[in-house]
Amino acid sequence: MHNKIMLLVEDDFGCVELTRHALEKNHIIKNLVIAQDGQNFGTRSDANSDIPNLSAVVLLDLQLPGADGLEILRRIRTDDMTKMLPVMIFTSSTDKRDMAKCYDLGANSYI
Repeated sequence: MHNKIMLLVEDDFGCVELTRHALEKNHIIKNLVIAQDGQNFGTRSDANSDIPNLSAVVLLDLQLPGADGLEILRRIRTDDMTKMLPVMIFTSSTDKRDMAKCYDLGANSYI
């Protein structure tokens, strides 16, 4: 996995740094790419639209400016190029409805 990109979709700088530190400390991945909002995520006009195609996994927050995490997950799962991409939801939400929606949309895990 060291040659693959891990895409972290997170708008909170503290969470980004904490995640980066944990991944580096545990030698999990070297190539972490950050997307701070979901406004244009995954659209063909987005300059970074090919990033999910190169990723080994996406770590996705639910509460984002622009499109929320559920919308991003929908986009990932409906695109033939990314529908099999592992998506892990990282969120502070403990709402069981959020968890159920994420799994219904094809999330691989909810943390």
